[in-house]
Amino acid sequence: MGNPQQLASRVEDFLAKSGVRRVFSGHQPHGESPTVVRHVRTGLLVITADTSFSNLSALKLFNQANNRGEVVTVVRLRGNEVQLEGVLRDGSPHGCRLHCDPTKDKMPDALVGCQLNDGSWVKTVMEDGRVLAALGKRFQVNVQTMHPGKACLMLKSVYADERLHVSLKNLSAEWLLESQLEVQLCPTDGMEVQSLSHAMLFKPEEFMSAETYIFDGHGTLWGVRGVQHGLTNQDLEQQVIAKVNSLIAAGKRVLFATNDSNYSRRMYVDRLLQNGIQLCDDDEMSRRQAKQKVVTASFTCAWFLKKALIRRPFVLCSHLGLLEELKEAGITDYVATIDEYGTPKQEFFAPVTKDNVTRLVHQSKDVDAIVVGWDQQLTALKVAVAAAFLKWSRDGAEEGQNVMQIVQCSSDHAGVLGVTAEDFLPGRQWANRSIPAVGNGTMSQMICASVGRDIKAIDVGKPSEVLIEALKRPVEEEGYGVHLDKAVMVGDTLDTDIELAVRSGMRSLLVLSGVTSLSDLEKLRETTRFPTWVVDSLADI
Repeated sequence: MGNPQQLASRVEDFLAKSGVRRVFSGHQPHGESPTVVRHVRTGLLVITADTSFSNLSALKLFNQANNRGEVVTVVRLRGNEVQLEGVLRDGSPHGCRLHCDPTKDKMPDALVGCQLNDGSWVKTVMEDGRVLAALGKRFQVNVQTMHPGKACLMLKSVYADERLHVSLKNLSAEWLLESQLEVQLCPTDGMEVQSLSHAMLFKPEEFMSAETYIFDGHGTLWGVRGVQHGLTNQDLEQQVIAKVNSLIAAGKRVLFATNDSNYSRRMYVDRLLQNGIQLCDDDEMSRRQAKQKVVTASFTCAWFLKKALIRRPFVLCSHLGLLEELKEAGITDYVATIDEYGTPKQEFFAPVTKDNVTRLVHQSKDVDAIVVGWDQQLTALKVAVAAAFLKWSRDGAEEGQNVMQIVQCSSDHAGVLGVTAEDFLPGRQWANRSIPAVGNGTMSQMICASVGRDIKAIDVGKPSEVLIEALKRPVEEEGYGVHLDKAVMVGDTLDTDIELAVRSGMRSLLVLSGVTSLSDLEKLRETTRFPTWVVDSLADI
């Protein structure tokens, strides 16, 4: 299954000079609804309306060739408008109205025909106002419905304009997370799917053609496993660091990203230098400038809060890195669970009682958001206070009214603190076992669950839309100005590093020197979620 593409520029120009504003075609299956492709430069609309393979499970009792079922879409030309109206295979109605002058299209119809960062195209609008987007890759199609606001946030830059701009102040965790994904298999006519090893074979020329490289830390640069190389972990790490330094020496733009909110960018620069990354010269001015090469969850949190006009958050954390980034963003009137020296505040270690909760809330009654960092001293009282803020801000709130948001520095549910010793509990055979850590996402879920409502946290770490927005925003808007289609994400984790690349439209390199194994890849059913390339470690590039 291919993915729709824009027409070549010379074809687009020829059609425009000929006065053609809309092109309709068939004879190419496009799932359950027509595919619309907008051409921003000329306003040309290309609509491919073949739905002959819209339902492969349709009843074939009376017609063996029935691959359509009840799916139908009517495409009408009405003056200056094209009207699409139909039903999907589950009976859901959909449709949109597209003007030949795109500036006259209304939301959410204006999103139809636009491409998202992950390569998918917005195809139609559902009855409830959500948009439907589809991405074809290899022999399957990912079909996703989402809130129009999320689609606006995910738009490729060529389609972004003022009408489709989303203010981060109005960002809602509910519509960021409400999307629904369905994987549809395509007919293959007996063709065999390429093996994983062939499909993701590393191609040095393609890898080196990138403009920007974004590296994960643990499992990618350090904490790597070298068994498959016959090397010690330390020897492998030295080879990996040398490869990264060679990219820097070659003049490539190299960034480093972490979900660990305990680090500020300044602290992470220090860690990179200590691990041998030749990020900058060892002087204060160079170190300050090097912060622009680091993306930490603490920074994206502060960046989002500033853009969302949040000024007095209640911050759950155990390290100073997050607070350092808040201060640098001009957010100094926060209420934190540690003091300015990083010492835990003892009032949050008291028992959970009515008086203690109300007293702490009353002391900070003008709090306007909850921020959850990785708090190594998380207590029941901290959770109760945060839950009280969230619940009481929602009690009596009218529909559509802005309510207090909870922001999590990452969605990680778990982590690994290390491994047990060789002689640990030999009677239970628990030597060399991974020691689990409670993830940042689990902490925020605990707070949300305590409220007793379907509350979701806004994620600002990998692979969130907020982090992607920070990456692609220009430097003038305090972003990183990354051209995502010319960037490569390098990491060891499928659900953060590779998922970040998939959502943003970056290419990706998965290294097997961390938490992901080849068997994990083989269990991955969604081919659109595969990395671009796979290697044992960065030493192999």
